[in-house]
This record gives sequence, C-alpha cells and structure tokens, in this order.
Amino acid sequence: MRRIILAGLLGALAGLWEIAVRPFLPIPFMFRPLLMIVVMLLVVSRRSRAVASAAAGAIVMDLYALPVFDFALLRWLLLIFCLDLLIRRVLTHRSWYAAVSLVLVGRFLEYSTAWLIGRVSFWTGFTHVAWSRDVHWWIPAIWDVGFVSLVFFILVFLTQRFVTSVLRPEERSFGRF
Repeated sequence: MRRIILAGLLGALAGLWEIAVRPFLPIPFMFRPLLMIVVMLLVVSRRSRAVASAAAGAIVMDLYALPVFDFALLRWLLLIFCLDLLIRRVLTHRSWYAAVSLVLVGRFLEYSTAWLIGRVSFWTGFTHVAWSRDVHWWIPAIWDVGFVSLVFFILVFLTQRFVTSVLRPEERSFGRF
C-alpha cells in the first residue's frame, strides 16, 4: 500500500510539472514525465502502481484546467489499460525494446486521445480553440526514449532483475571440471 501511495505522489508531482512548470521552460527542456513514469512502472512493477500514478497525475491536470474540456483522467486510464494490454499480449517480454516501444506507442496514443477530445470539444462548442499539438513534438519523444532507456539500464545494472544469462549449476563452482 505504501508503494501505491508513493507512486500516486510521484504521478501527482509529474502531473503538476506537466501542467504548471513545463509551459514556462525553454523548448529543449519541455519534457513530459508522467508517461515516462507510468511506462517504467508498467515494465518493472505492477499495473496498480502505474494506474495510481497516472490517475493522480491526471487528477492534478484536470483540477488545474477545470474550465477546459479535457478529460485527462479518462484519457490516462484508457491509455494505461491499452499499454497494459500491449505489454501483456504483444510485448510479452520485459526488455529495453519493449519499454522503448511502449513509451513511443504511449506518446502516440496520448497525443491521439488529446486531439480527439479537443476536436469533440470544438465541434460541440465547449471551446472556441481547436486542439493544437506541440510544434516540436519530437522533443518529448527524445526525452521519453532517453529517460526510459537510462532508468531501465540503471535498474538492470543495480538489481540484475532482467539479466537473461544465468550460469548453469555446474558452472557456478570453479573447482569442478
């Protein structure tokens, strides 16, 4: 339970970063950490921690942008369940390739659902400004791949959790021939 609460706090901080700090940064530092954190939690932990992190970040985003027609909580929960289905059914191994492809698919799905909700709100008259994507959409993608790769390799190095080469029992002792 403590780890779920920590994941929720981490997600809330990431959501606060995305909605309150990110717009004021220079373009190269406009990374979006919530998806990176959620993907790493999906790859190395349980789905419940990823859901807690995404839900807390999305609630912070929804509360900050209350008058805007954006269902961030709905979008992020659907995104988590799509990514979980992808990692369980298609990417059946938890490797660096799976983590990188998961974060890229997640970024595409996040942009797609934001575009769809923006279009629906524009067509229904909830907003008079149509959704526009980031001009430099590739900067968050570079940050996503770099962060996920760095964290994945650090975890592999420190925990040796994803190491596939295991010595056979007869190779473990040096005295046998």
